Amino acid sequence: MRLAIGFRTPLLLAALMLLGPAPTVVRADDLDSLVGVKSAEVSRLWSEKDYARAVTILEEIRDLPGIEKSPWYVTNASYNLACGYALLGRKEDALAALERAVSEGHSD
Repeated sequence: MRLAIGFRTPLLLAALMLLGPAPTVVRADDLDSLVGVKSAEVSRLWSEKDYARAVTILEEIRDLPGIEKSPWYVTNASYNLACGYALLGRKEDALAALERAVSEGHSD
């Protein structure tokens, strides 16, 4: 089988490369494992007072495809982001994340 490469093929390939990989939805059991690993890393970073890296990982957790199907993960990430932003002196971001956590149902 031969692949016909015409004028449009390189343009299509370039466009696809610019778009990056398509987001995939993570299965629930994979999501639990992934959040567990990332949460353990956040805990380690908290104890080392590396708040910037912890916040980066928490933002990754918030952006995981399919995370919205696990409300506890969503509200927990928002609340912890609020704490991380506060520790970094990012007051406006901290308040916005805290408001988001409360609106998502966080009650502790």
